[in-house]
Amino acid sequence: MDNNTSKTILLFEPWHFGDLIVAVEIAKHLKTANYKVALAYNPKWDNWIRTETFIDYYLPVSIPWTSRFFKQKYKISSYGLSFFKQNIIKLRSLEPDIVVDVRCDLRHRLFLKTVYPFKNVISLLHESKINVYRKKEFLLSKLKIKSVQDTTLNESINFPPQVVLFYGANDFNREIPIDKVQEIICSIKNLEICISILLRPEDNKDVWDKFLLAEDINNVYLIKGDLIQVSNIIKSSDIMISTDSGWLHLASLYGKKTIGLYGFDTLKSWLPPNTIALKSDVFLSAKYKYKKSHQMIQPLSSLDIDVVKKTLVNVIKNMKVNK
Repeated sequence: MDNNTSKTILLFEPWHFGDLIVAVEIAKHLKTANYKVALAYNPKWDNWIRTETFIDYYLPVSIPWTSRFFKQKYKISSYGLSFFKQNIIKLRSLEPDIVVDVRCDLRHRLFLKTVYPFKNVISLLHESKINVYRKKEFLLSKLKIKSVQDTTLNESINFPPQVVLFYGANDFNREIPIDKVQEIICSIKNLEICISILLRPEDNKDVWDKFLLAEDINNVYLIKGDLIQVSNIIKSSDIMISTDSGWLHLASLYGKKTIGLYGFDTLKSWLPPNTIALKSDVFLSAKYKYKKSHQMIQPLSSLDIDVVKKTLVNVIKNMKVNK
């Protein structure tokens, strides 16, 4: 294992936050095997990723894919070269021993082969064929690294437990309607817990304040902040209840008890480790998730509130037993 101390692995994942968390999970395990880890990521997440100290080289890259990139026998045209030049120079400033395409994307592989023509690019298994978190095991096996026990699991527990609830998502069809969220809050308000609701950027806090006042709810806090602020809230919490979103994956990364709310059958690909999955009564095939005809449908509007409450109560009971 000590032979790896001089080797650098580049993890390439310049896409969404949820995908980045998978890369960070992989990076943690590479560090235990004494590799140096470089991470190429979307600049949008720069402030947060720099708080993760097990990354050795931070490479924020913006890759605006264009069809012209794939023309001329997969080589970059003069137009494409000027488009990508800054990021190519940035990546070539690093000479990694191993290059890993975390997302397993054809565009990534072509781009990385252009940047590092003499390097072996490892493409991890496509997410439609395997749970994204199994990519870690796939890479570790390929590099002959033994998987180690995750030391980030949350050992300290607050009492009353701190529960974070998020009802938004990148896509409208994965969100929970506000009236349904309010039903959930009303059903659990008498539990001995503190609840932090993560508001979406477009949410009106005054509307929520009026609702909490009308229902005489005193154990709910409304959170609206940037990525660093919200991640710190999640770090200090015990339980995360969330839609299929980046926040659910982040809570799992931090070792929190996680309850995922799903309206589409993406569990095989995107369910975080040790997460309890609750399905809505209207539960749609994953193939409809990005269909135009299903963008304005919200299957989580059929979520069974009693099941959510019972699941939360059971999680809290187990936490008390294991304390």
